[in-house]
Amino acid sequence: MPVTIRDYEQSLRSAALCENLRIRDLLDNVAVQVDGSFVAGYELSGMNSYYANDEARNRAKSAFEALVRSLSEQSMRMQIRREISGGAGDLIARYSREQRNSSAVLQMLDRARTDQWRRKEATGLYIQHHLHA
Repeated sequence: MPVTIRDYEQSLRSAALCENLRIRDLLDNVAVQVDGSFVAGYELSGMNSYYANDEARNRAKSAFEALVRSLSEQSMRMQIRREISGGAGDLIARYSREQRNSSAVLQMLDRARTDQWRRKEATGLYIQHHLHA
């Protein structure tokens, strides 16, 4: 749809997207705003709708719609933030620490497995998707 010159000039006076995003950082399950204050934050988990039936998709849609409708229009904002992070975190080290097997063969297999996991992590094969509201 073409934009008139008046609409274009008005869009230039509108606030930039970065000025509307008030969340500066998400640390240790706490959302920190640009001014340094804390706000409620939730990490959302996804649903693989490719394998879901219509009823499951409609239930998920209804639950999300109920969350959005629960926000009061005049005094509250909701910001959705999607992040992609790489790496396995401390999962490989925790796996190695938790080994209790005394069999030398199994220990050798576990070392080979963790070495393979570390190589995959170094090449960036482990990606995590995070969705915060």
